[in-house]
Amino acid sequence: MEKDNGATMPGPRDNQLLERCVAHLMAVANCSQRTAETEAAKAIAEIGSRSSPVNFDMDRSTSHALFVVDRDTGRTRVLSSVEIAHLLSAQEAAALAL
Repeated sequence: MEKDNGATMPGPRDNQLLERCVAHLMAVANCSQRTAETEAAKAIAEIGSRSSPVNFDMDRSTSHALFVVDRDTGRTRVLSSVEIAHLLSAQEAAALAL
């Protein structure tokens, strides 16, 4: 609905859409905050990633290895949890520098 109204998908520091979705799910579906946060985050990620050139192979991924598949070539890359933590730290540091 947000996208239909011309809103952009939230960036790393923009949680307004997530907060509104969580509040809505808790009120309408009478679910816990944790469940509402999980389902809202999944829905936002699914919608925002429709045109992504990659997807995650959840059948092969584990808690410490994320298999990322290029949709066009079928090529797979594996990211470890250490690599992802490093990427997130670098992104947070870059955001603070702005």
